[in-house]
Parts: sequence; structure tokens; C-alpha cells
Amino acid sequence: MNCSYVVITSLIATIICMSIINGIFINSNSVYMTANDPNNPGKYGGLIITKDVKCLADSLVNSDDTPHEKTMAYINWTRENIELKKAPPRLPHPDVIIKSRVGLCGDYAIVVTSFLATQKIPSRIIGMFFENSSHVIIEVYYDNSWHMYDPIYGVWVNECGVLSFEELRCGGAWNATLIYDNPRVITGFVEPWRYEIANPCGLLGPENPLWWPLEIDGEYTVPDIGKHAAGYRHIGAQYTNNFQNWTIYNLIPGKEYSFVIYPKFMWGNDTFVLHVNETGDYIIENPNISVADVTVAEAPMPPVYINFTAHNTIENLHIYHDYRGIPNNVVVTIKKYSVIDLGS
Repeated sequence: MNCSYVVITSLIATIICMSIINGIFINSNSVYMTANDPNNPGKYGGLIITKDVKCLADSLVNSDDTPHEKTMAYINWTRENIELKKAPPRLPHPDVIIKSRVGLCGDYAIVVTSFLATQKIPSRIIGMFFENSSHVIIEVYYDNSWHMYDPIYGVWVNECGVLSFEELRCGGAWNATLIYDNPRVITGFVEPWRYEIANPCGLLGPENPLWWPLEIDGEYTVPDIGKHAAGYRHIGAQYTNNFQNWTIYNLIPGKEYSFVIYPKFMWGNDTFVLHVNETGDYIIENPNISVADVTVAEAPMPPVYINFTAHNTIENLHIYHDYRGIPNNVVVTIKKYSVIDLGS
């Protein structure tokens, strides 16, 4: 079988069932794993795994290799063949990444997990988010447990084997050894404490809500770019499922306020229902919020006003929703938030 990746520049009329992805034509007969296959790690992005990817994955390992050996073989191939740098805008399809030979941590994760899927080895993609950065790693399932592999920076092992992400979250890296063999990159995300402070962190995909800790003091305009803005930028189920845990500062107890969301645009549905509950020790006992279910209308979308009474100088709002992915990939992007004093 030919494992080459060929860019076809003209459409051949005799090929009926064919799609194009970033300049690469994919014949339906070349699909190894469809986008709706539950074992496809790229299913949330509608990504298919082709027979070319399967062929390449087969060529890199032996049939009797252990899951750990196969995972490390795929990581090493990805490190050696895909340059660690930002790629131009594109669909993160494994064929596209492999052809382009460039990518960042998310691209590495897609390639390695796609390879593993062709070997029927379960894996999943995990995101770690920090104030000014983010990182993507994977977990691989074998020997009745999950094991964390960082395709860029390495894996943590102790006498029991490769640690899981949950073990790293609980401080397991401090008593483990980092197997690190990638001298081409700096060890920017391998400090043990990073696994403990990442917030939010967890499985990526619309079925797995991530609670983003967000703050506001008056007004916040969402920038077009920047890792810090990821939690502010959208609410809904996409590659990440964003829930919001807001901390609102400089309030006057006893006064009425409105937390205002300024939607930018929406896709996936003609309405979007937000659930809002005000939290905190006092508020948990006696929640005082005038809007419990807020509907974001069709574009042009007016601001959404969530009224509440301040009981302290600092209050919290939890904003969440019921959308959990296909067929409910419903997302609203936000351009600005503000807090308005209703008594002024």
C-alpha cells in the first residue's frame, strides 16, 4: 500500500464520493475511521482517519509491541517529522498535519491519538489552561488504567509505570522521573507544579464541561487573540465546552446590579439558553437572582442582562448550559462583558 500524501490540484470527474480538506482530496473509499466513529479521537471536530494514516501507523510499529511501545514510537515519529511551530490557519486533520510537517501541541496530540486509534488503543486528548498559556497532552488506556503522555515534553514514570493525569494533578510528579528525550524544545511545561495549578483542565470535547475562572471589575472587552481570553471568548459546546465561574469585584452590599453579556454571533441553533446561579456561602443558602434561564436570541443579538443583588463586595456567578456536543454543538461568541449599577 502506498503511504504517500499526494496533493491533487484538479478534480477528477469520475471520482464521485470525494471531499477536500486543505488541498488534500479524500476519497470516501480511503476512509479508515469515520468522523462519527466513537473510537475516533477527532470525532468532535469532524475529523476522519484515512487509510493512509493507518498505513503509516502500521509501518512505525510491530504487531507485538506493547501499547506503551507503540505510543512512544508514534511520539518519536511525530517529534522527528513535525516541526514544532505554529501552522497557518487550517483544519486540524491528521492528513493535513502530516503533510504540512508543522504544528503545535494540539497537532501533535491529534496525530498520535489518530495513530493509536488505528491500532485499537484507546486514547483521549486533555487540555491544560493557565493565565497566559495553554498546553495539550494525551492519555492512553492500557493495563486497566489511563497513562499520561506529553507528545512534546515527555512522560512521568515511577515504579508502577507511566502516571495518569489524575496522579500528576495530585502531585505524583514530585516522586516520579521524567522520561524526556526531546532536546529540540525547552522544558516549559514539564515542571511538576504545572499539573497541579492548571485551571481549567480536563478532557477536550463538547461532552466535557470546563469551568473557567473569570474575573471582572466594571467591564471586560474580549480580545481577538490570546490564551487568557479563551474562557471569555465563547460559551457553549465546541472543541471545548465552556462553563463560566465569574468573580465580580468592587460591589456595594445591598445594591442591585446587572451582569451584562454582549453576544457577538452564534452558530448551531437559533437560540441559546444560559443557566445562571449566584454562589457563595451566603448566596447558597438564599440565592437571589432575577434571571435563572436566559435566552440568547438570533442575530443581531441584544445584550443579555442578568440582575442580582450584592450581599458582599465580591460575588460569584456560575453560568452554564445544557449543550453537550453533536447534535448540540451550539456556541455563542462574546465581544464584551460589563457590570452595571442599577441604582445609578
